[in-house]
Amino acid sequence: MDTEEPVSSALADQAAPALPKPSSTSPGRRRPAPRRASAPGVGLAFDVASAALTAQLGDVDGLNTRLGGVVAGALALAGITALAKETVPWRAAIAAVVVLAVALSAWASRASKWSTAPDPSWLAQFAGDDPDFMKEVALPGVLRALERNRVQIQRKGQLLNWAAVCLVAAGVVLLLGRIVAG
Repeated sequence: MDTEEPVSSALADQAAPALPKPSSTSPGRRRPAPRRASAPGVGLAFDVASAALTAQLGDVDGLNTRLGGVVAGALALAGITALAKETVPWRAAIAAVVVLAVALSAWASRASKWSTAPDPSWLAQFAGDDPDFMKEVALPGVLRALERNRVQIQRKGQLLNWAAVCLVAAGVVLLLGRIVAG
């Protein structure tokens, strides 16, 4: 005959272990519905603005390459002038224009902090929302970055153009000095 063993009183008095409270990731708790974009074209607007920002930062690379070219040209002209047979006034004129080109290049190189958007750590707070909603909240930051960069790129480009003009002028003065020196 089978007899059941009595359950010890210590085990009978124990309560069942408590279940963890539902968290935002547990299936027992409902997640809030993802927020949706307010306009259907937001995704396209963000994509266009992001592409423009990427192109803008590519333009910065081109300007930095021009900056290196102007500085290299200035150094080459300075070396040629140091070895040249021109008289002191011609050398002084060439040196002044070369120094001006280098100064303008140095001023242009100061613009080196570029705005990018969106900040990934900031955007992570919207990870549960619709991708177009995320683009909608990030779009103003991208547009601000475009505007801030546009002003700096324009100033940097103008300074580099003037530096290049100075470099050409120094080359012309060097040629004139050679012609005059015979």
